[in-house]
Amino acid sequence: MHSAVFDAAAHHAFIDRLRQTCFAPSRHEVSAALAAPVEDVEKALLRLARSHDVVLHPHVCEPWVIHPFSFYPTHCAAPAGSRPESKSASRTAGCLAPCSDASIHSREI
Repeated sequence: MHSAVFDAAAHHAFIDRLRQTCFAPSRHEVSAALAAPVEDVEKALLRLARSHDVVLHPHVCEPWVIHPFSFYPTHCAAPAGSRPESKSASRTAGCLAPCSDASIHSREI
């Protein structure tokens, strides 16, 4: 499937799950949520990466950054609503953002 609508739905599925839990969903979880093959989600992620809407992990077709959120450890945290308990010190303050400006603006999302 190749459409801007599907790409937007995949992008939204990653962001929506992240906002709810402060954890990035896998491409398999997004595939299930969209009732679409994993391959379609991967192709959407590659298109989104080409348009600079996401930064992909260098070794796996999974998002590393979806502005304004980051899935790798940073020094900037965005406040979280409700999320599961985490023993990870890097997750205690909320979702992670790539910079302080993004952590401030993520409250508006």
